[in-house]
Amino acid sequence: MRYIKGLLMAWGCFCRIPCPYRGWEEDNRYAMLNMFPLIGTVLGVLTGVIWWLLSLLGVSSLLTGALLTFSYFWMTGFIHLDGFMDCSDAVLSRRPLADRQRILKDSRVGAFAVISLGFMMLLFFASMATLAEDFTLAKAAMLCAVFTISRELSAYSIINRTPMQTSQYRGLSSHYYNEQGWPGVIMTIVICLILVVLPGCGIFGDFSVLRLIVLLWILLAQASLESLIGRRMRKQLGGMSGDVSGYMIVTGELTGILLLALVGGAIAL
Repeated sequence: MRYIKGLLMAWGCFCRIPCPYRGWEEDNRYAMLNMFPLIGTVLGVLTGVIWWLLSLLGVSSLLTGALLTFSYFWMTGFIHLDGFMDCSDAVLSRRPLADRQRILKDSRVGAFAVISLGFMMLLFFASMATLAEDFTLAKAAMLCAVFTISRELSAYSIINRTPMQTSQYRGLSSHYYNEQGWPGVIMTIVICLILVVLPGCGIFGDFSVLRLIVLLWILLAQASLESLIGRRMRKQLGGMSGDVSGYMIVTGELTGILLLALVGGAIAL
């Protein structure tokens, strides 16, 4: 029951689609973070359904890429983009730590945030449009995996990394290996293995060892880069926060989708 409430809390906080349960229970914050990756899986499934419907209508890849980009970020409530922009503004200012933390909390949008958002959206849209040239269940499954693993790395960092003094997660945890985060890790590994093994082992097409290896490599590369980016952001800003979490999710997903677009054609995904 605790994890069901955690899932509903995560749904209400990080997904724009109306949630039947809008309550908040402080004791279930760990459960919410552990169920956060499942929100990514759901968003991936919904994005895949929209993609499939657009392919049935014969919509061009460019327009499909634009609609998928908008619909995905709309379903998240644009909340992670807000963190991405805030962190970009703060870190790219190259000012002392105290000033960077002040900029992070400033509600005004700076030039660095706008520039970073523009480049990020351009790459995200171009990658989506490239993937949308043809719809396959294997691509849709990998998209779910990308959205799932990005949220697990973010949630795990919130639970296991030292928070900023001004963060809403202050007091939640500052230990590197908090056992409270393992249910989410295990769930994510299981989900991602299923999503990768199914297309990799030929469930959605011919069996290919190369395809399986490449798909696993994409997720590993995404996880590694997102972890490194999160580490750099925490160092630059003095700890973990909701904004850093959003930055990790956006950059991690961009990495996964970009790699998927780059190698998808080569392995006939």
